[in-house]
Amino acid sequence: MKLSVDVVSPVLGWHSSAQFPGVFPAAPFNARRPLIWLASNCFRYFEKDNPVDTQDNDWHFFSFTCPGNTAANIVNSALRIDGQDQVVNSTTSTQDGGTKDACRIGAAGTVYFAEGETAFFALHDRVLSIGEQDAMRDFAKKELAGRVALP
Repeated sequence: MKLSVDVVSPVLGWHSSAQFPGVFPAAPFNARRPLIWLASNCFRYFEKDNPVDTQDNDWHFFSFTCPGNTAANIVNSALRIDGQDQVVNSTTSTQDGGTKDACRIGAAGTVYFAEGETAFFALHDRVLSIGEQDAMRDFAKKELAGRVALP
């Protein structure tokens, strides 16, 4: 993805009307930090600039992982950007994840829509290993060469 300062960018949402659950490279609140949001009290924010500055108007390879839909799972969620683990900002894990009754790419409910650019998208039904994530990044770099410059 390619994000600029203060854009809102959901990459994926699972509900037809509310703004959560969803995955945001730049959430609409909390200083536009990346977010995995499973329910009102089940979410994890990541730093938007540590170690990678996600809103510098350059291309970056985001890899969000979450092993399940429970409060116990959100504490094991992670974000790797350009092959580096992004620092966790905060986690709330007092509720299991909400119902996922729809799948919307580039939108979270009817409120938030992606404002950044996306050049490569993959969705998996399991958490990929770090090696698999790196292989996906290498594949994307090769396939997008000449059009998008991924670090």
